[in-house]
Amino acid sequence: MHSIKKLSFVFILQIFLGSFLLQSQVIGDQYKVYFFLLEDCKITQSYIPEIKQLYNHYQNDSINMLAIYSAPSSNNVDIQSFHEKYKIPLKWKLDSLQSLAKLYNITVMPEVMVVNTTTNTLVYQGRIDDRWAAIGKRKNKAEINDLQNCLDHIILGKTPEFYKTQAVGCYLTKL
Repeated sequence: MHSIKKLSFVFILQIFLGSFLLQSQVIGDQYKVYFFLLEDCKITQSYIPEIKQLYNHYQNDSINMLAIYSAPSSNNVDIQSFHEKYKIPLKWKLDSLQSLAKLYNITVMPEVMVVNTTTNTLVYQGRIDDRWAAIGKRKNKAEINDLQNCLDHIILGKTPEFYKTQAVGCYLTKL
């Protein structure tokens, strides 16, 4: 009887450790969150509080957030001024040749991408939330927080399946 208890304990421990190791592998994945922004877009500006909140809550060793500016009108001075004015904590990059925008087929800003850089797979692309149904049609409060839901899955150690939503924002002028 005593050996059955011992075997049960070892089996439960193996299941726990196996589950822990599996979860550790998922948690060990690295993610990049790219916010494609346009500094003079009113919709982008309206999302700054949410972007800052998402950064403060989710930015860590496994999730790295970066603002990308791909509009032909964007320049280093204006972007830096925009970040200082709105106290945006994200690091930023000027995508002057639109290489990232082309890679991810970005058409409007703000639009967000979540990439698992460990597996080099796209996890999410689209809107931050559903607060903007269309240009000029803004809800008082978001009902679906798409980006937050994706990041919650990552934090919980669950590998999110790819999904895409339609972003609403200012159109990106192509080069």
